[in-house]
Amino acid sequence: MIALRRFLFFLCLAATAGGHAQTLEGQRLIYSAQHADGEYRLSLGALKKINSVWTAAREIRVKADITQNTYELDSSLNSVEQVWSLVEDEWKFESARRLFSCVGLDCGSSNAWANDRFGVKQLYGMDQSQHYAVLEFKQPKTRFLVVYLVQRGNRRIYLQVDNVLPKEQVGFIAADPQVLLETLEKGGYVVVDNLDADMLSEFRPDEKVKALISALKIKPFQKYYVVGHSRKANTLEENRELSLQQATAFTHLLVKAGIDAKRLEAVGVGDLAPREGQDAERIEIVLKK
Repeated sequence: MIALRRFLFFLCLAATAGGHAQTLEGQRLIYSAQHADGEYRLSLGALKKINSVWTAAREIRVKADITQNTYELDSSLNSVEQVWSLVEDEWKFESARRLFSCVGLDCGSSNAWANDRFGVKQLYGMDQSQHYAVLEFKQPKTRFLVVYLVQRGNRRIYLQVDNVLPKEQVGFIAADPQVLLETLEKGGYVVVDNLDADMLSEFRPDEKVKALISALKIKPFQKYYVVGHSRKANTLEENRELSLQQATAFTHLLVKAGIDAKRLEAVGVGDLAPREGQDAERIEIVLKK
């Protein structure tokens, strides 16, 4: 366990630095490649074969500097779930925006991930053991981390780590609705910032809000607070009124999109809950328990 934690610590440092570490203590690096100005396919869905071609439900191509590393973990480690939990903890997945993740059979075919996506035959393992995630980090600059973990029939566990550093600005990528729902259930809330006045007044949800609407429709009886935040005005009461107006407008947008009004309660808290780095106005969807 100590060896694994040390391995993940150095792996985290490697990822933060762009993945250029050549060796990682206690583990075997079996494949490493770097591609400058390459094109990377961010697979944001399970792989399925359509017309003899492996295709993700959603896929985005990014021009980027790419570092790919494949590791064979120590033979004493035989619990994929435990390893994945440690990876999430050591890499601080909670500080990133998770665009897509899947586990087991929900990821599709391990053969497709190994041979079609990553091009590393050792990653062909048991479908039910798969763990996959695509994460977006914003600091110190935008990068994507793609992580794939699998166990083969001989019980050996392999870890694929792809660091993708875009060469040009990438537009907003909406998170998978199921991921948003899991974030809501695990953390208790999700943030909607960069509010567009036209979107609210004309009931035209952007891609971020469309994904949120799809997430809310997955569990049609769960209720939520729609909490408005504002620090634009000079007084507490003015900010509370502004935030309630925003929360009410956002609630109407959700209802217009098909969310039952009985599931939503608009609340305005003004500037009573400031968060560093957030816009002056934002909405939080908060789980009702």
